[in-house]
Amino acid sequence: MWQDSTDNSQRLTNCLIKVLENNNTPHEIIQTILNLCEFMEREGIKVPIKSLGDYSKKCNAYAKALHYKEQEFLENANINLIEELIGLNNQLQNYDAAAGLIEYTKQIKQVQNNDTELNQTWYEKLGRWQQALSIYERKLQEDINNPELLVGKLNCLHELGDWESLDTTAKTLWKIGDKKAISSARSLYAAALWYLDDWNEFDSIVSEMTESNFENDFFKSINCIHNEEFEEAKALINQQRIALDAELSSLVGEVYERSYSTIAKAQMLAELEEVIACKEGLYNQDAKSILKSAWSEKLINAKADVSIWQKLLKIRSFVLTETENSESWIKFTGLCYKSGKYKLAMKTLDRLAGINIENHLEELQPSKLRIGVQYLKLQWKGAKDLEEKKRLLNVLQNFADIIEERRGDDLNLKAVVCSKLGEWNLYIAQNSNAFNYETIPNILMYYHSTIQYDPESYKYWHHWALINFEIVSYIELDENYNEETLVDYLKVSIEAFVKSLILTKNNQTLQDTLRLLTILFKYGKYQEVEEAIVEGIRALPVDIWLHVIPQIIARIQSNVPAVKRVMTDLLTTIGKKHPQALVYPLTVASKSPSYDRRKTAMSVIEKIRTDSGHLVEQALLVSEELVRIAILWHEAWHEALEEASKEFYVNHSFDGMMAILQPLYDRLEKGGETQNERGFLQSYGKDLRDAFELCIRFKNKGKRASEKDHDIEGAWEIFFRIYKRIHKSINAVAVLELPHVSPRLMEAHDLDIAVPGTYKAQNVNNIIRIKSIAPNINIV
Repeated sequence: MWQDSTDNSQRLTNCLIKVLENNNTPHEIIQTILNLCEFMEREGIKVPIKSLGDYSKKCNAYAKALHYKEQEFLENANINLIEELIGLNNQLQNYDAAAGLIEYTKQIKQVQNNDTELNQTWYEKLGRWQQALSIYERKLQEDINNPELLVGKLNCLHELGDWESLDTTAKTLWKIGDKKAISSARSLYAAALWYLDDWNEFDSIVSEMTESNFENDFFKSINCIHNEEFEEAKALINQQRIALDAELSSLVGEVYERSYSTIAKAQMLAELEEVIACKEGLYNQDAKSILKSAWSEKLINAKADVSIWQKLLKIRSFVLTETENSESWIKFTGLCYKSGKYKLAMKTLDRLAGINIENHLEELQPSKLRIGVQYLKLQWKGAKDLEEKKRLLNVLQNFADIIEERRGDDLNLKAVVCSKLGEWNLYIAQNSNAFNYETIPNILMYYHSTIQYDPESYKYWHHWALINFEIVSYIELDENYNEETLVDYLKVSIEAFVKSLILTKNNQTLQDTLRLLTILFKYGKYQEVEEAIVEGIRALPVDIWLHVIPQIIARIQSNVPAVKRVMTDLLTTIGKKHPQALVYPLTVASKSPSYDRRKTAMSVIEKIRTDSGHLVEQALLVSEELVRIAILWHEAWHEALEEASKEFYVNHSFDGMMAILQPLYDRLEKGGETQNERGFLQSYGKDLRDAFELCIRFKNKGKRASEKDHDIEGAWEIFFRIYKRIHKSINAVAVLELPHVSPRLMEAHDLDIAVPGTYKAQNVNNIIRIKSIAPNINIV
């Protein structure tokens, strides 16, 4: 219809363009039109509307914008479009694609012998702010008062958090007096003044903000709160929230990651309201403590983004001093370092300390010593060579003496320092080929001190376990090692892993649980190790082992009696408390070709049966019947005949051929249990038996498979004929009817057993049980 009626299509196109171009059109309407265009494109109808990419960006539909901009680039490879493509890929977290565009442009310039420098704004789009800043500074050396370059530099400094430099550069721009440049840079300058606590200048800049947008209204709210104009601040916050509501609505179709910055803005507004409530005296001291805890929790769960963290922390500084909130600020410096904003991290630490730490580390006040430890940790991360790390280790050792002298009662801080001393000594020893019996005692001393100073820390017990396990690996390098010494370290490691598991949160248990199992599997032959593991199992909650049931079942047929014994007892313990978690995997193991595996699995099943007999019976029913449905006789014979032919004709092995076919013949002799199996017997039973008789005749002749014989040739003629018939019938089946393939499952209703794969220990009172099985099963 679109293509058939030119006049109608043109009128519709013009109407859509007018709607899209109208600044008052709600984002929801634009989204609907864009969805219509996308649908038509899928139908092979090209929509004759240019700038769909721009309209998509307008309502934050970045994925659509990228699609349309890529189409524009394919139609007209304009190098100016690359900057937009870089920005959109960066917005969608397609960082590799964005970086690839930079490399693509470099190659194009190289082919064209174009030695001009890449546009600094490209690096901005890519988030490479330091590189962009370097280009701006080089260009400003040639044109010192260029307003456009100064604004670009301000933007880079804002992203890098270099507020002092931003303040200085902004003053230069303001002196030049370019109104357009000043207008675009006003919010950047306001941010710097806010972070620098220059409230007088901040008030002056905010008063110049006439345009209403989130950034301007946000800073106006901040200024109102500082001036205690709370009613006006509330009105501004409500105004911003209404704007955010429209923005969030347009982002509903986007993934959470892409809409996070808007969600973070909403959180900032909520915290501004909480600040106002505190300022108005609506919170007593207890409520403030609760609020501080809630803020800390929110910060931990917030995205690791320097800009978001800094704004949140600065908002909270209306209520909490930097000393009161020092722990969060210290975490912020670590985030700055990880994000490549080393300068901001160091300046923040200097501000928290009240001095220049680099030159006055030993002069820190007792209450600021933790800041000094953070400073040294960041210095260590930035150290470029082993000699620099050795120097920092000596500084930390000296600083530990200062902490002992000034804050000897702060056990938590002493634990932090000892943890780093242990970690750094270990690193230097391993990277100097000096990890040996001479350096090990000193390293162990520091790690052991951590659990003495803070015995309730999962992290320190975890590290104590790991260092002892590391020493076990070192001991084993010596072929003539002392087994008694090895076992001693293993026992300590086991006890530490158990303690760490007791102290840990649920989401951290897997790695330590696996390490305990690894120790048992590898060293379970030692009686002391077995005893330590058994003692640990008794001390630990049973739920901890639910995540490693597959690993446990995988070792139940171990050749080491101790390992087999411990695994069997552990599975029995798990099965008594969580039978739903075990019955399915144990049932599968009970059907294993391995005799030992079958026997051990059945012994555990029998122990579980005493308390949960009905669950065991139901699990056996479900698992057996599901296997029956998964591999019907037609499919089993189809696969077996194919494998048997390879054994006979390729490997020339009659015995190998019969080893594949004999189990299926044994099932034939038992007769069919379902309508499907009886139908198979009726169609192929006689021919298969005839072929089997011919195989037995050939076997009795004692001939080799490579020798010609009419009996075996006759058998394979029958097999090939059956194979072709089965092949056709398999391909023709799209749906299995449960009454025909498994009447027992069809009759199963209201079972107590859980749906496979759904059982969760934390939801024992809300188990998803099998109500019934669908009567028709589609074959994928």
